[in-house]
Amino acid sequence: MTSTITVTGSGSASAAPDAMRLLVAVRTTAISVPRALARVAAGVDRLGEVARTFTSADRIASHGLSVWPQHTESEGDVFQATHTFEIFCESLEKSGELVTALAEALQHELGIESVEPVIADASGLARRARELAFDDARSKAAEMAALAGRSLGEVEAIVEEGGYERPMALAASSGSGGMPFEPGSSKVTARVRVTWQLA
Repeated sequence: MTSTITVTGSGSASAAPDAMRLLVAVRTTAISVPRALARVAAGVDRLGEVARTFTSADRIASHGLSVWPQHTESEGDVFQATHTFEIFCESLEKSGELVTALAEALQHELGIESVEPVIADASGLARRARELAFDDARSKAAEMAALAGRSLGEVEAIVEEGGYERPMALAASSGSGGMPFEPGSSKVTARVRVTWQLA
């Protein structure tokens, strides 16, 4: 029976974000559901007009629509309508200008749910992380095989474990027009489990 050794390796690759993902909402109130929805629709038109000057139409997507009653001291019983959108801005430098332009167009009707610096195409970063994970596994396996007086033979199996870390902002500064953001550095991590035959 052929002797084998199985080792798990991990690797990470980092790069500066080059795009921004925003989750924003149009929020309005009115004395009836139809009026609340009509006001939201008008706000959505303004949001779309502004957003399309900073990104392509296929990068703007509805994320949710809700209407619910609420009671206020000043207006009594009213209905609040919210239409949420995800906007992907391909230019990190213009994302601050986009937020400022949305605020000017929508005023108090704008809600900002989240702003996330991301890497538009992380495939190259993921590939590098996998390469480093495999190198890490091979180094560990070779070390343990040498301790046993053996050497590595052919690879018998490779399994990719888990997934990749979602790119997260760490720390950095960005100088762009409009609202300033800290884009930081995004990291992708990969893990692989590799089995070698022992020679």
